[in-house]
Amino acid sequence: MQDVTAINTDVAATMESIDMALADLDLENDEVVEELDAALEDLEAIAEEEAVVEEPEVVEEQEVEAAAEESTLTAAAIDDDLLADLDLELARTEAYNAQESAPIASEEEQEAIKAKGAARAKKASSGSSTPRAATPRTPRDINAVPAEVFVLNGDVAAMDDAAKDAAKAATMALLPKQVKVAEKFENLLMSLAAGKLPSRYTVVAYKALAARKTLTSADLVGAYKAEGLKEGTARSQSGQMMNLFSTLQIADRSGQTLTLREDSNLAARLNALLS
Repeated sequence: MQDVTAINTDVAATMESIDMALADLDLENDEVVEELDAALEDLEAIAEEEAVVEEPEVVEEQEVEAAAEESTLTAAAIDDDLLADLDLELARTEAYNAQESAPIASEEEQEAIKAKGAARAKKASSGSSTPRAATPRTPRDINAVPAEVFVLNGDVAAMDDAAKDAAKAATMALLPKQVKVAEKFENLLMSLAAGKLPSRYTVVAYKALAARKTLTSADLVGAYKAEGLKEGTARSQSGQMMNLFSTLQIADRSGQTLTLREDSNLAARLNALLS
């Protein structure tokens, strides 16, 4: 395909040559001039036709290049999508293969697992069939306390049930009228029946008595104050304990002095729990 610029250049050169020739000639013949003008017009028309013919070809080349570029981009996009789908499928296949290839326990290992499970079940069932020794509960009712606990002194083992019942009735008849002392009375007997220590106030008083064997009310007040009690509370508790210990024959009382009794069964029970 001939270059448009080259054609235009040739036409221009030709016309320029003709113009120069005409300039050198002194033409008076009108016909000759008209013929020359016509020839020039024909040359110009030819140049315009060449330019019009060549211009669509340039446009076509540009369109072809744009179409080619778009096709390349589309193909690249399709390739990217295919690669992404391929990567996803490979990842799924690898995950499936990893699950399928997980090690499975052999028959020997499975038997060992079953044996361990059976051993645990047997141990659990054997443990439940042999319950731990239950901790004795503190009776809520003084009447539910065994009669032997009410035997204040003497050999309990040598007594029959009737003697024990008589001892219980005799001790219950000693129940103090003072409310606070009566509460400590019941608490002491019910706690010892369950194998437990009685209230804090009773324990502090008995420890002081057991340590001295002979205890005054002033000594007992001092023992309570050493535990953090105030003066008024210490004196109140001291009076209640001197009444309680003498009533239950834990100690003999003379005025404001208590003397521990060696034959007291309740004292023996307290000693065993404190040892």
